Amino acid sequence: MADKIALFLIGILAFLLLKREGLLQKKSALILSVALIAGAMIVRGLCMDYETLDYQNFLHVWVEAYRKRGGFALLGQTVGNYNIPYNYFLALFAYLNIRDLYLIKLLSIIFDIILAWGIMRVVGLFRESAAAKLTGFFLILFLPTVILNGALWGQCDSIYVAFAAWALWAALADKPVRSVVLIALSFAFKMQAVFLMP
Repeated sequence: MADKIALFLIGILAFLLLKREGLLQKKSALILSVALIAGAMIVRGLCMDYETLDYQNFLHVWVEAYRKRGGFALLGQTVGNYNIPYNYFLALFAYLNIRDLYLIKLLSIIFDIILAWGIMRVVGLFRESAAAKLTGFFLILFLPTVILNGALWGQCDSIYVAFAAWALWAALADKPVRSVVLIALSFAFKMQAVFLMP
């Protein structure tokens, strides 16, 4: 039940971001966006209980290590093979009374929204129309690779890719300091960000 409530709240977050960007002025855009957001959350909800071997053998084991051996106090030791920023989330999950599978997937789903928002902003640098921006946003939300990676497999790639997308937007929008900070955050989560850095 907690995962369903969280998905509903993430859907509201997506709606509020689109509203804040001024893309829901037309009734048709509003209705279509609500339907697509609901669809995106329903698809992700259907994936929530699926457990990969990666989750069973690694992610769950790491959260349990934090749970049994002191939570944040264990961050000084090596747990798993992710960079420290993601380990902060895993340590935080150890304190919460919600199934860690859901927490891991919900974190990625939140960043699916942030990624879609960033790509929407990139599109907005080249196209003014609300339709083009909304298309960018929803294409990302419904990309099979995005859904599979986070909602089904519980991987965290949407985190570093979201920061990278926002770094790209900042660079194209002539905000170099913001771009460097964002790409550094991306790199802090996963080293694959190095391919976008040049």
